[in-house]
Amino acid sequence: MGRGSRRTCSNPLTELDATSRAVLAALRPDWPADQVQATFLPGGYSNRSYRLQFGECDCVLRVIDTARSLPGVDREFELAVLSGPAAPLAPPLLAYRLPEGHMLTRFVDGPRIDEIAAAPATLAEYLSHLHGTLGPLDRTYDTSTVVRRYLAAAGAGVPAWAQAALEPPSAAETLRSSHNDLNPWNVIACGAHPRAWVTLDWEHAGVNDVWFDVVTLATSLRLGAEAERDLVLRYAGAARIVAPEQYRWDRLRSLFWLREYAWALLQQTLGNRRAEIVEQVRIAEDEVRRRAR
Repeated sequence: MGRGSRRTCSNPLTELDATSRAVLAALRPDWPADQVQATFLPGGYSNRSYRLQFGECDCVLRVIDTARSLPGVDREFELAVLSGPAAPLAPPLLAYRLPEGHMLTRFVDGPRIDEIAAAPATLAEYLSHLHGTLGPLDRTYDTSTVVRRYLAAAGAGVPAWAQAALEPPSAAETLRSSHNDLNPWNVIACGAHPRAWVTLDWEHAGVNDVWFDVVTLATSLRLGAEAERDLVLRYAGAARIVAPEQYRWDRLRSLFWLREYAWALLQQTLGNRRAEIVEQVRIAEDEVRRRAR
């Protein structure tokens, strides 16, 4: 969803703000905040993130802004996923605080996936490894329901131009555990082999049409038609499922763009009017409208 980033600021902070200091004290009371080197990591929308260095520990602190939390996010479930099924795929978890969702993880160094030239075969291997490693998850992520929830929270109904996008073709045979937010800024290419890549932001994990993850990654990376088709065929072979017909793929892409629209519209309602949020509303609406013609 939002255009996050793990790039650090050029000027590191000398200390955390009062809220972040309190969160760190709750997560690691044995760490004197004035001895922790903190560097702000820009890009978060419902949280603030800092790279922290204390002694030999190099980690990331996520401080949740509860006023901008998304509806439907279950922090207890996120903790269970990070502690279990997603543990081999995510940054190592050091501490987690309920009910807010404040979190401390190991820092993982490496470029984002959109900063490297990953071939379709490499992307397919990453995706099949992620889905194969996850195993069963005890929650469903229904994208259409999520869109309606975001729009309702934003005080908006479902626009007429969006109705068709909310009804993707049924795909019971490809319902599998998925990440559901595989935008490239959530994937750190920290090794030459895609099985070593680390995936961030697991709060939306759940059982969904597995092709939604593929659509999300392919669309966000802006793959050309040939590379996209290559990715689809390679992933289908690795996952041992049938590649979707073009009609179904196009409908899933429309649903992806509709979720991006609903998320950004909700962000505006919550007071986040950054230029990229306003632009995302416009771009996503245009994409859905164009495909509805």
